Amino acid sequence: GRSAGTFCPPGGAAGLNGAAYYGSTPAAGSAVRRSEAESVDDLLKAPTAKQRRLMDAGDELRQLLAEPTTRQSLIAQKFMNKTQNMAQFCPNGSRADCKKLTGSATACAKVHFKKIIKPWTDESLGDCSYLDTCRHIDKCKYVHYALDLTLEQAKYFNEVGVQNRGTDTKRINELAMKGVDTPAQWVHCDLRKFPLSIFKGLISVVMADPPWDIHMELPYGTLTDDEVRNLNIGEIHEDGVIFLWVTGRAMELARDCLRIWGYRRVEEIIWVKTNQLQ
Repeated sequence: GRSAGTFCPPGGAAGLNGAAYYGSTPAAGSAVRRSEAESVDDLLKAPTAKQRRLMDAGDELRQLLAEPTTRQSLIAQKFMNKTQNMAQFCPNGSRADCKKLTGSATACAKVHFKKIIKPWTDESLGDCSYLDTCRHIDKCKYVHYALDLTLEQAKYFNEVGVQNRGTDTKRINELAMKGVDTPAQWVHCDLRKFPLSIFKGLISVVMADPPWDIHMELPYGTLTDDEVRNLNIGEIHEDGVIFLWVTGRAMELARDCLRIWGYRRVEEIIWVKTNQLQ
């Protein structure tokens, strides 16, 4: 019909309200058609009953796959804490830091650590990267730690059979070997240019820990991959063995180096650090 505006008195609110009953403007009709189109589009996008059943079945399948298998449950039970109590480490470290950071007069009930400060310790160097597994704790200049236990905590640790308290690791880290005990010697040189052949006939075992470029900031200089390949370690001996320390990034590079240096790879040993303090 005609526009309802023709019946609207000037400035009359009643006319504006009555317009909805007498007709519609072109803009209003367009809005209705757009709303109907959106409703149809929503219906077309909605999943069918079959699709909903398939989605529900998929969710159920994913839930079943996320559940641990019987074998996984048995393995988890094997390593599960057998006692009701569990010793938790305080994230603040020492008792003093715990009291300071929490603003309490006493430290929390969790397990704390205390620094082992010896006459040769230089605290400015920071913590020893080996923590309680350091084999040279009697002369290492870095900071080491030991458990700072209360009487109740010490009693609990004894009951559950905790052996290593971070103070004496000699019995588990040192191996008695028979042989000629010679003093350690160092050669200050550039290994990229040093004639390693001078050791031929004198050395049968090589322990090498090259300064791999691991793409991180390190407190020492590193060698490029090609510089490590060209070290000519094989000139040290014709018949012997080598123990080569590597990092995760250098695994393939290390295998390549062994081949270039003339060695045959016998075994790979993975060091998983499970007995550190933190």
